[in-house]
Amino acid sequence: MKTLLTIVLLAGLTVTAGASQLDLRQVPSDVDWLLHLDLDLLRQSEFGQAIREHLESLGLEARAQEFTDYWGFNPQESVTGITMFGYGRDCEQTVILLHGRFNRQAIEQVIGAKPDHAYSSYRNMGVHSWFSPEACGDGQGHTANGIVFNSTLIVASVSSEQFRAEIDVLTSYKSNMASEGAIGQIGEISQGAILAAAVRNLGDLTSEREIQGIAVESHRHLRRSGVIGENDREDELPRATILRQCDEITFRVSEQDEQLMLEANLLTNDVEAAGNICQVLYGIRAFAILSEDEKPRMAELARSVEFNCQAESIDISMACPWPFAFDFITERWEQLTRQQ
Repeated sequence: MKTLLTIVLLAGLTVTAGASQLDLRQVPSDVDWLLHLDLDLLRQSEFGQAIREHLESLGLEARAQEFTDYWGFNPQESVTGITMFGYGRDCEQTVILLHGRFNRQAIEQVIGAKPDHAYSSYRNMGVHSWFSPEACGDGQGHTANGIVFNSTLIVASVSSEQFRAEIDVLTSYKSNMASEGAIGQIGEISQGAILAAAVRNLGDLTSEREIQGIAVESHRHLRRSGVIGENDREDELPRATILRQCDEITFRVSEQDEQLMLEANLLTNDVEAAGNICQVLYGIRAFAILSEDEKPRMAELARSVEFNCQAESIDISMACPWPFAFDFITERWEQLTRQQ
C-alpha cells in the first residue's frame, strides 16, 4: 500500500491528456468494494494542479527516477488511473489495476532481476512473483504477484487466489461487473469523477467492536448537539444504525465550476434504518457546526453538507471551493504526519 501511495503522489506531478475511466468489465462481479482514481482528471483539475505544486515543493519529483529504477516504469509518464477492489477488508485480498502506457519488456526485465523473483504461468501468460517488504504497509512483507497484461494494464495482488481470479475475469473465464453484480450505480457515477468508490455488505466488513465504538461516538455527538437527551443511553441507539443496516454505499468526487463536489448514496435495508441513519448524520453535522470556535474549517464544511432522506435511500452532497478543500486536506495531512 505504501508503494501504491508513492505511485499516486508521483503520478500526480505530470499533466497528460485524456482520462482513464472505470471499466467494469475488468472488475469481478462478486467483490465487496471497489475504488477508482482517474489520475488524468485529477491532473487536469485546478484542485489537482494545486496538489501537484504542493508535491513539487516537498521534493517528491526527485523520487520519480528512484521509483523507475526499482519498478521499471515512471508513474509520471505511464500511469493514467488506478482501480482497486477486494474481498473483505484485508490487504491480502486486494487487487490493484494500474492503467496507462507500459513497456512490458522494460518492466519484466527489472522485476525479473530481483533476487527472490519467481516465474510461473497462468492462462498461458507469464506471472511474476517477488517478495515486497512494503506490499501492505504492515512491516511484515508479502509475496506479490504481478503481470503486465497488455500495454495499457498492469495487475498486482499479494493474494495468489484473487490474482488468478482477476486474470480469469480479464480472459472471460469469470463474470465481471459490467454483465452482473454491479454495486449500486457505480458505473454511472464514475463518469467524469476524479474518485469513485462503492461498498456493499458494509456491516460484514466491520467488526462488532468497531460498530459499538462508532455508536458510542455518535451518541456523544448527538447528545452534545441536543438531538438526544442527557439521560438517553448509548445502547438505546441501534448499534447497527450506521453500519449493519447499510447495504450499499457509493460516492464520487468531482470538480465543477471551481467547486470540489462530493456526492454519496447510502442504501439501507428498510425505511426505519434510513431514518435512524439520517438522525445520526444530522446530529453529527450539528455538532460540527457548534464546534466552530475549535474547528472553524470543519464547521464550514459541515454547513455545505445536504441530506436527502427518501424511503430506504439517503443522498448526501457537499460542495465547497476547491482552494478551501485543498487547505483543509493539506492541513489534516500535516497533522497526521506529525502524529506518526
